[in-house]
Amino acid sequence: MVIQTREMLHHLGHAPSILSDDWQEIEPEIRLYVGDQDMTAGIESTVQVFKRLPNGQLCVLPETPHPFEKINIINLSSTLLDFFRIN
Repeated sequence: MVIQTREMLHHLGHAPSILSDDWQEIEPEIRLYVGDQDMTAGIESTVQVFKRLPNGQLCVLPETPHPFEKINIINLSSTLLDFFRIN
């Protein structure tokens, strides 16, 4: 698993496929989360994917880096409750 993850990350670093048109085929409502301090996924890349989703939503979490273990759980839980109430 570790070797496969390493290979995937290496491949994404050299040939990122995150911006493919496959996102347009996802029909259910999806909310993408990104932290405002995320240096791994990044807001710009996440917005580009969001724009390709026909039923996408975007949520930028304040004061949140990429390791989500540092997330403000109260902020996250309230946005998740909001998303699942409206869907």
